[in-house]
Amino acid sequence: MINIQKKNDEWDPRDIDHSKEVFNARLIKCTTNLGVQHAIKIIKRSGIDYEHLKIAEVGCGTGTFSLLFALLGASVTLIDNNEKVIKNTKKIYELYECKADFLKVNCLEPAEGGLKEQFDIVVSGGLAEHFQGADRKKCIDFHKQLVKPDGFIYVGTPNALSLPYWIVRIYRYLAHTWRISIEKPFTYMEFNKIAKGLDFQNTYVVGNNSIFNDIKDYSRGLLSAIAESLPKSIYKNLRRGKRKIKRNIKGLNPQEKSFDIKDFCLKKIKEIQAQPVYKRPIADKLSAGITLFASKQQEVL
Repeated sequence: MINIQKKNDEWDPRDIDHSKEVFNARLIKCTTNLGVQHAIKIIKRSGIDYEHLKIAEVGCGTGTFSLLFALLGASVTLIDNNEKVIKNTKKIYELYECKADFLKVNCLEPAEGGLKEQFDIVVSGGLAEHFQGADRKKCIDFHKQLVKPDGFIYVGTPNALSLPYWIVRIYRYLAHTWRISIEKPFTYMEFNKIAKGLDFQNTYVVGNNSIFNDIKDYSRGLLSAIAESLPKSIYKNLRRGKRKIKRNIKGLNPQEKSFDIKDFCLKKIKEIQAQPVYKRPIADKLSAGITLFASKQQEVL
């Protein structure tokens, strides 16, 4: 779900490994995201079957969030302003034999009439932080235009209050391996302010990870950043030693031929739905990744 719509040349999706093993691992990782888990619980509470669920993903990137539900029969529309992204994401969905509609649309422009209030969920991840000034509000307003009156939006971004995020980012900047021209993280306060300014009736922010897991993940990220700053010959050798996909869940190997990702997703979602909604006041404010949930009707969230 990572994409930059204003600077099409900043992210080339052709650099991604499009193998099924890699995307199985991505899907498994997606189910551990606390924001994703919260969305799953809201869907359960809504009573909508996955076969009747309509999802739009804005600035879709690889469309991983939506793919999780497309595997279960949801209707998916993937929106991006980058032709390369759309072309490559089609290949990913074909790999899983999942149908989706692909639209080249700029999220800073008013939504076309055929898109307005058509979706139960409108989601983006790694998009809104690549805009500045009034464009940040326009980006989130685009989500609002697409979502049904009884649906909700899900907007995930890095958190400006996260220390691990800034440590890795500053190191990459100093090591000249930070290649993103615009990335301005949100805070939970800015999210809530924008959402209320757009007249959402219910709005709150959820942290995507525990602080402990953030420290683990960003420690690995820092080591990766250090490796990238080494001479190319050394870095390539290190990369060769990490080709094997890591197991995201103990005892689970997405590389095994017998591994059924659809069966895994169904079982994992049912497991998540059975869990209570936890309050994580620290993670919701300081997690390296945060997600805005907002709805037009008070009772939806």
